[in-house]
Amino acid sequence: MLRSIFNYLNIKVEDNQEIKKLIYDTFGKKDGATAYKIAKCESGLNPKRVHSDEIEHSVGLFQVHVAKAHGQGAWVHWDKIPGDNLEEKTEWLKVPENNILIAKFIKGSRGNWGAWYTCSKKAKV
Repeated sequence: MLRSIFNYLNIKVEDNQEIKKLIYDTFGKKDGATAYKIAKCESGLNPKRVHSDEIEHSVGLFQVHVAKAHGQGAWVHWDKIPGDNLEEKTEWLKVPENNILIAKFIKGSRGNWGAWYTCSKKAKV
């Protein structure tokens, strides 16, 4: 059943191990476990996940919040992400390595997991 869900979502089970390795390699041993739990909570480890509604436009493993209101509102992490428009930035953030690096930058600049408030609470950070 679980494998069929992953197949439906176009996610290979082995990809999750690769994603886990990328997260641990980027965040290090100390923060790796927490980062993995947050990515799992935010996107189900689906690097292509996009959540766009009247409140936000968030992309990728860590659901990096790019802009508000379907990309038409205030830019949140806009200047930190390569690309000239919302479509280019969205595609860049769908690449796991890119999304993980931006997430590490956001976590480092804040000094905590507050950008992922709900999932960090679930991960008991």
